[in-house]
Amino acid sequence: PVFLDAGGTVNDQPAVAVAGSVVYVGWQSNAGGTRAIYAAPVAPSGVGAIVRLSSARWHSQNPALVSVGDSELFAAWDSIRGDSADIHGARFCDGAWQAERRLTRDQRIERHASLATCDGAVWMAWQAQSYPGRLVNRLEEQRIVVARLDDDGPQTPAGGMETLSSAQDRLVRPRIVFDRAGRLWLSYRRSLGGQHG
Repeated sequence: PVFLDAGGTVNDQPAVAVAGSVVYVGWQSNAGGTRAIYAAPVAPSGVGAIVRLSSARWHSQNPALVSVGDSELFAAWDSIRGDSADIHGARFCDGAWQAERRLTRDQRIERHASLATCDGAVWMAWQAQSYPGRLVNRLEEQRIVVARLDDDGPQTPAGGMETLSSAQDRLVRPRIVFDRAGRLWLSYRRSLGGQHG
């Protein structure tokens, strides 16, 4: 086994993808005092250079990782920054990780990204929740969103999340994948409410 350690007391939530013949792992660690997202290439001989992908200032967690072609990767994670909780991401290309960027900008709390690729495009699903003010025990909405990630930001299919679920649904932890025919498959868990599984 290969041991991944960015420091700190917690290194967990691994995500794995392959770019060409190299395996990359992304994970969260509390090294440096805040939970941040790290990534490194891994081989039977050991671990390559560990890189922090997310800001050192804000807490980030729940990484997702996907390969885009033979030599590129894309990572996404959720991050709580002030009064917002959005999805952020970074691209690995030309042998290096690019600067992180904010992917979502909704008023809802957006978490638990899942990534897939089709014809070179990155697609993402995530969960979006809303509450009245800061009353997190009074869940108003908990939906799933699916979008293609373009340079201009997420591009949702016609109808957006309203076509995936009603406002009364309580959907969490989406997962997406494309089959060989190019069809996108989405799975999620339906919750009984804010205090139930």
